[in-house]
Amino acid sequence: MTRLDKLSKTDILNLKVKDLSLDFNKDQKAIIKVFYARLKEKNINWRPHIWASDEWFSPDGIGGIAVPFILLHPRLIKLEKEFLGECEGEKKKEFFKLLCHEAGHAIDNAFKLRLKKKRQNIFGLSSKRYPSSYRPKIHTTEFVNFLGDHYAQAHPDEDWAETFGVWLSTDNWKQAYKGTIALEKLNYIDEIMKELAFSAPKNTKRNTYLSYKNDKRTVKQYLIQKQKSLNKNRKNFYTDKLSPIFTNEVSASKAVSYLNKNKFRILLDLQSKTNEDIWNLTRSYEELKQECKKNKYALKFNEQATEIKIKKLLQSTINDYKKAGNTRIYM
Repeated sequence: MTRLDKLSKTDILNLKVKDLSLDFNKDQKAIIKVFYARLKEKNINWRPHIWASDEWFSPDGIGGIAVPFILLHPRLIKLEKEFLGECEGEKKKEFFKLLCHEAGHAIDNAFKLRLKKKRQNIFGLSSKRYPSSYRPKIHTTEFVNFLGDHYAQAHPDEDWAETFGVWLSTDNWKQAYKGTIALEKLNYIDEIMKELAFSAPKNTKRNTYLSYKNDKRTVKQYLIQKQKSLNKNRKNFYTDKLSPIFTNEVSASKAVSYLNKNKFRILLDLQSKTNEDIWNLTRSYEELKQECKKNKYALKFNEQATEIKIKKLLQSTINDYKKAGNTRIYM
């Protein structure tokens, strides 16, 4: 068994994924237990099997949930954050929500729900081609927003899974989505799950091949490919735009700390001045922050002057930011 905590960063990156020896940690096992208990509370007589693979997904025809192997060790999580800037499912609450979302796909597979005409009429056809990216409609009430990034708008199957995630994980969904078009979808899921209560699945096929143990890539190759697929390796929009505002002086206050502390106040003020969607402004702000983190920027001016300059920059570049396609979500 390879002890990752004893290896250097380079050694880990050069390891083949299939040679890793990993298991869910104590917290993850506890969350999975709570997740299964939640299914029982909803009278669903079905438990998706859960295994480690290369990504969060539920393969077509399989009533189970794959979890990224990268989440099974803190050294791997740290590496993914270095390459991608984040690690999806690292936090306990997010891990649980992702299980609930993927359960929507898995129960769809287990009970062949996508074949139901009413399901197709309400959510759309599963056969619709998946896009490589999508630009969400911020103000529509047609969809729930569960995992974030308005992911339900990406594809009919994601709409189903996101809506199922809300239904499974929350008890106040009727009140939360009162007066919205999305409530019809939630009511349909509530209706169909009551029909399935205590029923056995039609499809009991289990995954036997999509395990990280069959992945011949190195950890580095895996991370680079994931980076490219999510368009994370593109040039940051704020590259070459921040040197007039920030500095690399070690003794100065850290830019990322300042941006985290003042985020909501700056964004709300910008929204009132520009009438721009807060979602677009937030994406722009976070990309600016990533550039500061990458370059280890610090404040060149006092906080008041820095705020004025940041607001001016964001206000003057938001239209260019949108035209560059940076408000699209890459899948």
